[in-house]
Amino acid sequence: MKFFCLTFISTFFGLLASVHASRYYQCQSGRLILFIDIMTRAQEIYRKVKDIDTNTQPGRNTVDGITISGSVGSGDLSYTGPFVPSFQTSNTYSIYINGITTDMYLSETTGSSTQDCTMGPPESHPPSNRVSDWTSLGG
Repeated sequence: MKFFCLTFISTFFGLLASVHASRYYQCQSGRLILFIDIMTRAQEIYRKVKDIDTNTQPGRNTVDGITISGSVGSGDLSYTGPFVPSFQTSNTYSIYINGITTDMYLSETTGSSTQDCTMGPPESHPPSNRVSDWTSLGG
């Protein structure tokens, strides 16, 4: 019975990982970036700053290249950090995390224009630029 449970759990998490691996962000330049890559970087950012008591330091602070803005008390806590894709590009990418809701956004800067990237594949659901509940997915 233990073997069956372990096999089932392994298979379930394998399928979950493959579903998330097939999802991606599409940016204004047309580049596709795998969701799992963004999630991994977002979790790095979140881990670095989640233990910092931002209530005692309201305003704007930078820790290891991650900008922490606002505070929990004022309800506008956010984290912004760079994302470096696995492909070469002159565009820059940033991950924004709402520190209250943990909603996550990816933005792309091309020249002087910055826009949010949208989540795909669009054939499975309407495109979105926000991801919720990613902190519980592991990474």
